Amino acid sequence: TKEWIKILIKMNPEESVCIHMWGVDDVIQQANEMDEKVTRKEAQIILEEIESNIDSECGVSWNNINSGIEDFIKNKKKNK
Repeated sequence: TKEWIKILIKMNPEESVCIHMWGVDDVIQQANEMDEKVTRKEAQIILEEIESNIDSECGVSWNNINSGIEDFIKNKKKNK
């Protein structure tokens, strides 16, 4: 995230940019819709995992967010 902010600050505000951003609140909201609960820290971990495994040609979608949440919850229950 910090890297993207640095890049955006240097850009010409008159030029178009296409960016789709996902945040902790998106993950928490989606987890709630899936009847799961995640903390802000857990949502951050989920986003970091999604980002580290993303196919840049496909981008991030709600399917990635859902899968990230499901994987996190499954691993959390397995490690209890």
